[in-house]
Amino acid sequence: MELLTVSVDSTYAHRVWAETEGFEFGLLSDFWPHGGVARLYGVFDEDRGLSVRGTFIIGKDGVVRWKVVKPTAQARDIADYQKALAALG
Repeated sequence: MELLTVSVDSTYAHRVWAETEGFEFGLLSDFWPHGGVARLYGVFDEDRGLSVRGTFIIGKDGVVRWKVVKPTAQARDIADYQKALAALG
């Protein structure tokens, strides 16, 4: 299994975030065209120019197996991810 994140932030912002938090997984930038990937997944907020909190578990076949989308201000619940990953086993 591989973990990747995608954000509309620049690669420079990702680098600082990863170094600060000690992340060792891939951080992908959806900076240009700005929000292109977020639009494809239906999580780009055109009015604010950023993506909302969308999390997707995608199988090796490219099919979305699970997703949760929340407003930007709402925190993610790690327990939800753990349950979804366990169920997909």
